[in-house]
Amino acid sequence: LRGREFDTTVVVDTSSLSRIGTAAELLSGQEPDVVIDHHVTNTGFGALNFCDPSYAAVALIVHEIGKRLVKYDRELAELLLLGLATDTGFFKYGNVDAQVFEAAAELTRQGASIQPIASAVLEHRTPNTMRLLVEMLSTLQLEAGGQLAYAYVSADMLRRTGCSEEDTEGFVGELRAIHGVEVAVLFSEWPEGEVHVSLRSKSYADVSRVALAFGGGGHPRAAGCTLKVARLAAAIPPIVAAARRLLEGG
Repeated sequence: LRGREFDTTVVVDTSSLSRIGTAAELLSGQEPDVVIDHHVTNTGFGALNFCDPSYAAVALIVHEIGKRLVKYDRELAELLLLGLATDTGFFKYGNVDAQVFEAAAELTRQGASIQPIASAVLEHRTPNTMRLLVEMLSTLQLEAGGQLAYAYVSADMLRRTGCSEEDTEGFVGELRAIHGVEVAVLFSEWPEGEVHVSLRSKSYADVSRVALAFGGGGHPRAAGCTLKVARLAAAIPPIVAAARRLLEGG
């Protein structure tokens, strides 16, 4: 796509320009024409910004706009239902409200089906991915009286299991699922001296505060940041300390 000219640029589900990585090069230094987002940490980096944190999913905002402009076919309805389902943890996050279920019902009436979406997203792990999950769980640590769980995936683990960084998708949810855990943190070692930090909370802790403190962003219950460090071990103590302070009300 490099070198091509575009009539309109649209960025969705992104709180700041730094979060879109190398895709920012396509903008040639210009601000995007339109930003559609629901992150409370959004910086308003577009020429026109549709940003409303009260929406549980960006797909919900797109649906509210789109249904007034175009007639849906089954494929479009299913893509929007995919966005709605994945952004709400398949309808189990605390921000899911009646509007979400009403939109899901509308999209289902347009021909969308949740079954192939759930199968593709939730039932796709390979044997190698499962081996990586086992290795990740072997690093599990619990602190703050069991309210904080954290673990890591190292570059060596990825090499041993033949996995990539993308294969860690959903791993942090396994940490949050532990009984008694309020905050879960997964550290993933990426190339070029980067450690990606995924933060999740269960009911009350605003993990976006931790992410923001380290140059990231996100939602109160799901956030993340990327640290440039020489070693994976260097990334863990400051994030864990910040998470402990969050749980202590700091």
